[in-house]
Amino acid sequence: MQTVGETPGLEGFVTGSWQGVLAPARTPPEVIAKLNAEMTRIIQLPDIRKNLASQGTTPLPMSPPEFGKWLIEQKDRWAKLVKDTGFKLDN
Repeated sequence: MQTVGETPGLEGFVTGSWQGVLAPARTPPEVIAKLNAEMTRIIQLPDIRKNLASQGTTPLPMSPPEFGKWLIEQKDRWAKLVKDTGFKLDN
């Protein structure tokens, strides 16, 4: 059985899971900044890092603009995959 990355046309394709925190539109920038700073601080705590590592997770803290850019890249990446493969949902 082939992995996704070994499938013709998808060579080198890699995926994984991710977690992030999103806020409603128009949330004040100072609230976003504070939330991001706290989340970044928390995932740097030794006991949190150890717990995440035991689950095979490596935290990659990002600034809000970096995370927004990453989300757009992921949307574009998966949209291309769906288009290129002709994937359709069965109803």
